[in-house]
Amino acid sequence: MERRPYLALDISRLSMLVNENAQDKALLEAVLLELSFRKTSAAKQLSRRVEQLNGSSDLGSSDSVNISLPHTETPQNHEFRAKKSQKVMELSAPMSKEQDHPTVENFLSSADPFVLESLELMRKKLLDLTARNRLLNFPIQQKGAALRIIDEIPNQLGNELLADHELKFKPVPPPTREQLIKHGYLEVDEDSGEERQLKPSPDAREWAKVLGFDVGYELPREEDAPGDDKHQDDAIQVLLYPPEMESRLRAIRSKAQTAIEEMGASILYLSLGFLEWAENDDSSKTRLAPLFTIPVHLSRGKLDHNSGTYQYTVSYTGEDILPNLSLKEKLALDFGLALPDVGEGESPEDYLDHVATLIKATKPNWSVRRYGALALLNFGKMLMYLDLDPERWPLDDRNLIQHPIVQRFFKSSENSSGEGRSSIGEHYIDDVGQIHDLYPLIDDADSSQHSALIDAINGENLVIEGPPGTGKSQTITNLIAAAMLGGKKVLFVAEKMAALDVVKARLDKAGLGDFCLELHSHKSQKRKVLDDISARVVKQKHLISTQNIDAEITRYEEYKERLNSYAKEINEPWAKTNRTIHEIFSGAARYRQQLEINPTDVHIAGLSGVELTDVNRLKLVDQVSEFQKIYRAMIEQVGPDANLHDHPWSGVENTAIQLFDSGQIVSVLKEWQQSLERLMEQNQKVAQALQFDDSNLLGWDNCESLALDLDDLPELSRKELFQALDRLDLITQSRVETLLHLHREIQEGYEELSKDIFSEKLSTLADGEALPPFPELQRLTGAGPGEHFSDIVRGIIKLEKIESVLAPFQRQLQELGSALPSPLSEQLNPTVEGFGAAIKIIELIGELESTLISRRSEHFDEDDFDVTIKDLEVKLHHLRPLREAITDRFDLEKLPESRELKAIQAQMLRRGGDKWFSGAWWKARKQLKALASKPYLKVTELSAVIEEASEYTAGLEVFDSALYQRQIGPEFQGLETDVDGLKSLREWYKSVRSAYGIGFGKTVAIGDCILSLDAKLFKGVQQLEQKGFTGGLRKILAALDEIRAVIPNIDQELDRNNSLTGEQGSLLTEHKRLQAEVRIIQQWFKDSNHTVEEVESRVDQLRTLQKDQARFIESSLLQDLFAPQVELSIGPGADNKESVEAIRETLDFASYVQRKLRFEPLRQVILSVKTHDEYERLKTEAEGYLTAWRGQEENYEQFKSRTELNPAQWLANPEWNIEELFQRNLSAIQKPEWLNDWVNFVRIRNEMQARGLEPLWRMVTSGKLDIESAGEALELAMFDQLSREILSARPRLSRVSGKGQEAIQATFREYDQKLKKLQRRRIASALAERHVPGGNAGGRKSEYTEMALIENELGKKTRHIPIRQLVNRASNALLALKPCFMMGPMSAAHYLKPGHLQFDLVVMDEASQVKPEDALGVIARGAQLVVVGDPKQLPPTSFFDRQDMNDDDDESAALAQTDSILDAAMPLFKMRRLRWHYRSQHESLIAFSNRNFYNNDLVIFPSPHAKSPEYGVKFSFVKGGRFVNQYNVEEAGVVAKAVVKHALNHPNESLGIVAMSSKQREQIERAVEEECKADDAVSDAIDSLRTMEDGLFIKNLENVQGDERDVIFISCTYGPGEVGGRVYQRFGPINSDVGWRRLNVLFTRSKKRMRIFSSMRSGDILISETSKRGVIALRNFLDYAEKGNMDGTPIHTGKAPDSDFEVSVIEALHQAGFECEAQVGVAGFFIDLAVKDPGKPGRFLMGIECDGATYHSAKSARDRDRLRQEVLERLGWRIRRIWSTDWFSNPKGELEPIIRELHELKTVALPEPEPFESDIEIVEEIDLSEEATTSEVSEALDNELDLGTRLEAFASTIIARQFPETPRGQRLLRPAMIEALVEHEPVSFSEFVELIPEYLRGSTESKEAKAFLNQVLDIVAGSEVAQGGLLGDEHTL
Repeated sequence: MERRPYLALDISRLSMLVNENAQDKALLEAVLLELSFRKTSAAKQLSRRVEQLNGSSDLGSSDSVNISLPHTETPQNHEFRAKKSQKVMELSAPMSKEQDHPTVENFLSSADPFVLESLELMRKKLLDLTARNRLLNFPIQQKGAALRIIDEIPNQLGNELLADHELKFKPVPPPTREQLIKHGYLEVDEDSGEERQLKPSPDAREWAKVLGFDVGYELPREEDAPGDDKHQDDAIQVLLYPPEMESRLRAIRSKAQTAIEEMGASILYLSLGFLEWAENDDSSKTRLAPLFTIPVHLSRGKLDHNSGTYQYTVSYTGEDILPNLSLKEKLALDFGLALPDVGEGESPEDYLDHVATLIKATKPNWSVRRYGALALLNFGKMLMYLDLDPERWPLDDRNLIQHPIVQRFFKSSENSSGEGRSSIGEHYIDDVGQIHDLYPLIDDADSSQHSALIDAINGENLVIEGPPGTGKSQTITNLIAAAMLGGKKVLFVAEKMAALDVVKARLDKAGLGDFCLELHSHKSQKRKVLDDISARVVKQKHLISTQNIDAEITRYEEYKERLNSYAKEINEPWAKTNRTIHEIFSGAARYRQQLEINPTDVHIAGLSGVELTDVNRLKLVDQVSEFQKIYRAMIEQVGPDANLHDHPWSGVENTAIQLFDSGQIVSVLKEWQQSLERLMEQNQKVAQALQFDDSNLLGWDNCESLALDLDDLPELSRKELFQALDRLDLITQSRVETLLHLHREIQEGYEELSKDIFSEKLSTLADGEALPPFPELQRLTGAGPGEHFSDIVRGIIKLEKIESVLAPFQRQLQELGSALPSPLSEQLNPTVEGFGAAIKIIELIGELESTLISRRSEHFDEDDFDVTIKDLEVKLHHLRPLREAITDRFDLEKLPESRELKAIQAQMLRRGGDKWFSGAWWKARKQLKALASKPYLKVTELSAVIEEASEYTAGLEVFDSALYQRQIGPEFQGLETDVDGLKSLREWYKSVRSAYGIGFGKTVAIGDCILSLDAKLFKGVQQLEQKGFTGGLRKILAALDEIRAVIPNIDQELDRNNSLTGEQGSLLTEHKRLQAEVRIIQQWFKDSNHTVEEVESRVDQLRTLQKDQARFIESSLLQDLFAPQVELSIGPGADNKESVEAIRETLDFASYVQRKLRFEPLRQVILSVKTHDEYERLKTEAEGYLTAWRGQEENYEQFKSRTELNPAQWLANPEWNIEELFQRNLSAIQKPEWLNDWVNFVRIRNEMQARGLEPLWRMVTSGKLDIESAGEALELAMFDQLSREILSARPRLSRVSGKGQEAIQATFREYDQKLKKLQRRRIASALAERHVPGGNAGGRKSEYTEMALIENELGKKTRHIPIRQLVNRASNALLALKPCFMMGPMSAAHYLKPGHLQFDLVVMDEASQVKPEDALGVIARGAQLVVVGDPKQLPPTSFFDRQDMNDDDDESAALAQTDSILDAAMPLFKMRRLRWHYRSQHESLIAFSNRNFYNNDLVIFPSPHAKSPEYGVKFSFVKGGRFVNQYNVEEAGVVAKAVVKHALNHPNESLGIVAMSSKQREQIERAVEEECKADDAVSDAIDSLRTMEDGLFIKNLENVQGDERDVIFISCTYGPGEVGGRVYQRFGPINSDVGWRRLNVLFTRSKKRMRIFSSMRSGDILISETSKRGVIALRNFLDYAEKGNMDGTPIHTGKAPDSDFEVSVIEALHQAGFECEAQVGVAGFFIDLAVKDPGKPGRFLMGIECDGATYHSAKSARDRDRLRQEVLERLGWRIRRIWSTDWFSNPKGELEPIIRELHELKTVALPEPEPFESDIEIVEEIDLSEEATTSEVSEALDNELDLGTRLEAFASTIIARQFPETPRGQRLLRPAMIEALVEHEPVSFSEFVELIPEYLRGSTESKEAKAFLNQVLDIVAGSEVAQGGLLGDEHTL
């Protein structure tokens, strides 16, 4: 096999090797050999160059010069290299001196070739140097690719952005109608006024030319640009109209934001300059590659109401400016050119010139184009490609090819270790040693999470499978904290920003966030990183020392042990019974409740747990079974169809009866039989006497009832009215009672009202006169209920007085207003507001001192006047004392310049005699004398103040009089300027402006008038103020305010700006109106000193009284029943005592007859009685019957005594008649011989007694226990006796109470929560105490390292070193300060130098979306790997890998299936699955995924709201939705309206919207944006949703993983292509092999409810054997959403009770009126019992749990005694636990408080269920279309016609009929509009706004547009839905 020495080198390295060794033929031959194995175009091109070198005789020829050109030192390159001499070439440097080629070659040749080859294959996946890469072939012409800019200077843009200034995008202003006419695009017919289009409407480029814009895309140079303000502003010019610019920016912003969220890195750049290049010199096809790219952030601002679009701005993100790495690699590989890096502080112009110089000599056909564009560019893959180059890593064990985990991924043989396998069982957490020291928790963790933490901290490479909502982030949070405490350095990696942010937020909450360094997205800005480090350094000083928490841990362990011991003990088997104590206690309680007998009555003698083995227990069961059989045999003696009580002597219990006693017993029985015969005879007599059928007395009960009734007949008072008795049935009695009650209330009402109302008025009311129309005082006056009526009356009177006092003031104001200028006079109107304005104006004018009136000037109104006057004051305070000091000695007019004075002073200061010989000294002396103010002044006197003179002249020189004269005006008087007066005047000016504003506004003119008011008028106004005008006016207005406080409603009249005074004025108008209303009240009420509430209460009483009186009079019942004997009257003073008593006595007797009498025939007899005498005769006739009845009673008791008779058995049927009883006795008399047989049967119980079961026998034979219940009674006996034995052996259990256990639980929970907080502090303080290496702090600062470097950078304000350099030079210090780095794979490749920083632990989240090639570089930086993710969620997407990123290809990107690092790791490493699902607050939200994707393995906690509109899955069918061009406009509109409704109705619920495609997402964004534009309230509501902690998002299916919201709206997007059409079976990425994983993510995002909007139903999706799993899942989910169940099975399970505890509680609650479900849940966790709300089906009031097997099965005390219940309570459950000991000792006592609480909680049953605010049904149908109204519509919309003809037909046929009066120039479908529609073809409202010129939209009649715009757009789209109704959604043009 041929040796390939350069196998490991890529093309770029080979090219550089050739350049450096062009003379070495042997090397060139070896390179040619290697290139022969490579088939790429780059390899072929390099091969040709090597062949040329190898075949040339002169290796120093021009060819070699061309090859080495990149290293030729041109002057420009020399300058460039000088700039770079001190900068480390980190991103693409070939190799260091230490890593020369032979060393690298030796190292790589010693590596495993398979690993090298596999790694190279991985790298190739990251490298794209084809035309698909937009960094090499930027599609600048594509609308979706970029937003091009024009007429801007690159350096100006760069400087503004890098100075952290925001720049806004500026569109081309759209033409107005007038401009179009002016420039010849339109003309207007002078006769008809009709517009005519002369030429097509201009596009933005054409119109920009008309406006004089430079429309070329080549950006001007700074020196070539005109020097106007255009290039100094903050705007970026775009060659688009506002709507289209907004649309483009919206789409770019959405993609950029998605990239940040998905990759943690920005892909948005302002690209200045492009390299235009070609693959070869002969190619005519050139490509563009961006050069200078500034990372920017695009923000959306406020709505511009003029253009109807949002303002967008860009700003610099602060990230490093990188070169085009793909272009750099391309040029190096294919052309041997070295693209320069961007130098520190290098401007765009310099960089473009640098590149132009580089290519000029080598590629003259190439050029640098000065284009500018806002572009989406992804540098990440190239960074990671370079990062995976082994040559860039240290050539030792740190190299990634030597990394054991990396090798394990490549070497399949490692899989044989068997470590990678399915999820293993969880640890028993409470049995793990040193749990608090080694595996501390700072956040909650269930046993599955804690088990994963334990494995990871133990150093195992681990895969943590985290299904949706199972707490991956909190697990990672705990893991990071525990690892940092253990001294580990952690690298936490995730591509999704949300995954990093949520963990960081949890660590921040725990106080550990400062120990983490974030290097992703905007968190990697220099300032942000340094601030983060600074915060950590500052906080270091305030952290306390490491805390000792041993005491808390000890107490925690004690409580944990107590709970665990109880759980274990109560669930362990007792003795030899093979039953747990819990089961025994529950069984005892169940059977005690079920049988309702005293357990001790059936106790078994000698029973114990030791003896009650399973065998002995079966013996007892068999013994009872035999007893039951014997008992049944006795039944057979009396017949197979009879029971034991059918025996003739059944009931005889006296076992002492002997054989010879039978005759006596029979004799006694015969005597009883004879008395029965006499009773039957008496029955016939009494029936005849009372005239009813004697068959009524056949029944024994009837006989007894008659006897009791006759014995109980009452004595009457003789007031009863018998004529009414037969008509007083129960209903009539109730009606009479109602009328009596009403009559009493009426009379009481009259009595109550007579205290306050005139009696004569009440009499008129009693006579039937109607009440007057009393006013409603509160509505009339607005007064409060506590206001006194008298105060209102006084206020009404005062209105008239105030009017008279106010009139003179009004006249004065009129006079003043006539003299004042209009802005002031307009304010002085005779209203409350006008008087207030007058006071304000007059007082403001009065504030100015009269001496300052004439000194007013516009200079005092300037904002900079304050600065000027302050500066002047300072200088005057300085100069005036100096002038005073020198004015007596110097002539101020002669003073020279300060420089000359200082020279004189210097000479005068000379000492010594030599000065006398100095000419300069004498000259200076002479000059000084000449300056004296008096000739006699001496030189010494002058010298004493010469320094002050010099200072004075220097001050005068800088005293700019001209400036002050200009800024202060004539009031400036030099040093004599009156500063205090100027300041006073300025303050007055400011007070005027403060009162009335400045600049623009309604009140500014008032201030202007006051400032410029004529001096005479000014003084006149001041005199008016001095006379007390405003004071008097204020008093009047204050008095009026007092009235307004009492009568607020007069404000409506006073605020109408009507005059207050005069006959028609507001005051008198209100006075008259109110006076008339209150007079009615005064006429009825005796006293006015009532409150408004009292007056209105009395009025309401009067009205109620009137209604009650009318009701009473309307009823004639009393008249019909009792007249003429008694009648009731109404009114004040009416006396009805005797009448009422008679009626009452009659009602009482009637009630007795109807309610008390048992025997119905007797009741009818009494009702027919008409007199008291008839009633007395009836009582007399009853005596004979009573005598017969008493005789048979005595004989019965004698028989009962002799036989110890059990009546219940003898009288087996209590409903027997006398004849049947007679026959029963006769049967016994006829069978005297059977008596002894019966007695012998009773004696059998002796045998049962010998077996210990005699109590059970007694219970059966006594009738207290049915023979069939004997088995249950045996169970009761055994369980009860065992329970007593347990409590005797373990008395502590008898002391265990539920309250005590709950107290222990509560304390345990407190300690558990407290330990979390203490662990947080402990970890923080431990981390803070760790040593931070100081590093090198000497020499040049460029050599600083570690903490010295960090402190130096923190001290800087600007010019910080790059973050990458900081991280790598201060790595040890950073890791000591922040032992956890958080970033994405791209950031790791960028910031972490290969092999330089090594971490102990790498944690990778959302790993299902990370490709192996993206993850390898990160993995190689850590010794241990923990991969977290869900293989059933989204796989990696190729959307952000592809450099074009167009929406058109998002489906193909989604379908490009690839494995993830999670897929690769699962077979290799130990796996843990997180099983507790926390997210969903309703089980229906996760039930589908759990069943279809997780095999019901998740622990799902049930919701108490089984059926609630606020929770769960809702389905809305969008009828009329159409799926066209990968989106569904109709469905997007419906979703947008639902978003608006949600924002308005549920502002506190977070919301997320997910679409099936990015185009649909954009449609929804547009629709929501249009809703916001149409209504400010909607905009504010949606903005509030966006700014919530979990803000509103609108995403597509591919980027929603990791997000969760309270409510999720899903736009299914897919549907028929036309209304009523079939659904094409194309479902985008769902059709892929992993489409079901996308759906799994989609269906598991919501916490409270999920609403599905779909234009298709489940039946529209056709399933076959070849259907993909994703399509099947989609169909099944839609079916689930529509029906609320899966395959006909309800989501909420509810099983049969599986324990004695559940059975007994269910039965007890049933008796209390509550129904229960046992074992309620979906999967993994079931509540023992759930109590249903009787008034609200689908809601559970309470969950009841016991301490049985489920309780004991928890893996830890935390799971069992805190977490499970906390989770349930967060879901809304009210959990009550019944402890076994309590349930055994007092089940009733345990249930009573629960039942009371249930009664308090239950919902009162309503006729209809109370609707939820959103009124969403499970299935809601949204109809977007209406039926066609005329056949003409169809003709107008005939698709066979061209679009223009169809639009014209629609306009004339449909629109013109409804809007015939619309002017031709304003019609919706006028010729100009039709032409624009045909040209642009908009199919949605958003496109209509973006594409149709503004002048056309603005001049369209709005009503016509609102009615028909949607139909017009449908016609344009060619849809049949346009044939629907004529009215569409309303939009505003």
